[in-house]
Amino acid sequence: MNNQKPQVKAFIEEIIEVCKKYGFSIGHEDTQGAFKIKEYNTDDIEWFGSAIDYTKK
Repeated sequence: MNNQKPQVKAFIEEIIEVCKKYGFSIGHEDTQGAFKIKEYNTDDIEWFGSAIDYTKK
């Protein structure tokens, strides 16, 4: 994960656990438009897990 604060890292990890629980992934085709809720797949989970922390440091 990309230099994420512990709180942000924990948030992402918890969302990933929810994805696993329900069998869905959060995806995005590009930087425009809305997120996509898709069937669970590791590519989308890896993408989500690599989110950049833009919270105030």
